[in-house]
Amino acid sequence: MVCENAVAGTAWGLFGGLAPGAVVENLVFDSSCSLTVNTVIQTDCGVVAGMIWDARQDSWDTNYALAKKYYEHHGNLNMKVKFKTSNGIDHDEKGVALGNWIFHLRQRKNELSEERIKQLENIGMIWDVYEESWDANYKLAKAFYEHNGHLRIRNDFISSDGIKYDEKGIKLGFWISDQRQALRKGNLQEEKIEKLNSIGMVWDLTEELWNMNYELAKKFYEHNGHLNVLQKLKTSDGITHDENGLAIGTWITHQRKLKKIGELSEEKINKLENIGMIWNVKEDKLLTNPINKKTQEQVTEYLYDKLNG
Repeated sequence: MVCENAVAGTAWGLFGGLAPGAVVENLVFDSSCSLTVNTVIQTDCGVVAGMIWDARQDSWDTNYALAKKYYEHHGNLNMKVKFKTSNGIDHDEKGVALGNWIFHLRQRKNELSEERIKQLENIGMIWDVYEESWDANYKLAKAFYEHNGHLRIRNDFISSDGIKYDEKGIKLGFWISDQRQALRKGNLQEEKIEKLNSIGMVWDLTEELWNMNYELAKKFYEHNGHLNVLQKLKTSDGITHDENGLAIGTWITHQRKLKKIGELSEEKINKLENIGMIWNVKEDKLLTNPINKKTQEQVTEYLYDKLNG
């Protein structure tokens, strides 16, 4: 393979590097551009034959010093893989590929000495980025639940504290959506499922929305004695109109259509009938519309005809 910009005195990849004045032959680079010399090394100090040479310690010290500066400035080591720097703070395309170095260290933790592992942890090294990120998002989700009493979070909700919207925060809404997808794919650990359940996680949005509409319809029924809901009714309490509420008028109509085509479960049919649902719209209006001028005799006649086919 070819390691671009591999010049004397410059470290590349995870470990490789050469001192000024070195001349080498028969080089072998691994996938991280680490250097191994199989035959001859010519240095300012003379020739060393048949020796394997690397500059791991020098490279480590250089990269670690930059990582430490990054940590002292940012408070973490959460840099992008493409991050390059000359001072440990600012991005510099001509600098050391520090992000790549950190990335490979995480991949090769089992190859590092205890001393180096401790050095890195002293400057905030997180070995499992996914777990750290999951825990951070969970803490925000828990704060949202404790403040709002539910976990119905919009996909575009971004927050730094789990309560207030903050453009510079974590995309909590997308994270919640990702957990639902992970569960469907069987990629969410039981421990995480239990933690999310403990803060009111809603796994099935369709079912949750049905239940929310049903509760509002139930309140409407308890207040009015029927479910003759205007098509345009939107409400947040089941009683008063609210443009920002749920469109339960449309929802009631949709339930009638679902039953008609056989796509409404018996359980839901029973729940709706328990709060006065009348599936025939004509019958509903006849029995419950206060401005209908039908007399009691006409209502009785209608019901008799209906019962007798």
